[in-house]
Amino acid sequence: MDLVLKYYPDADILVVELGRGRIVDEEWLDNDVVIGYGERGEIVRIEIHYASKRGLINVVKELARARRDIVEYILRTTPTTTRV
Repeated sequence: MDLVLKYYPDADILVVELGRGRIVDEEWLDNDVVIGYGERGEIVRIEIHYASKRGLINVVKELARARRDIVEYILRTTPTTTRV
């Protein structure tokens, strides 16, 4: 699956879809970011609330031009926290 970026201007929410599958668990981070996890614990979706206020719309435009393997590299090399 290709990386899918969706922006909902009425709600100012940016959704980054990283994979297919049903979301079975979500984690709401303190910074208004919601991580959606699939059945194997993989990150399937990231929702970023107040995206335009964070200046992310321009970042999204650049990310949309990038290739998925860059995002996968970032996910592989970024330490993750343990979910409770």
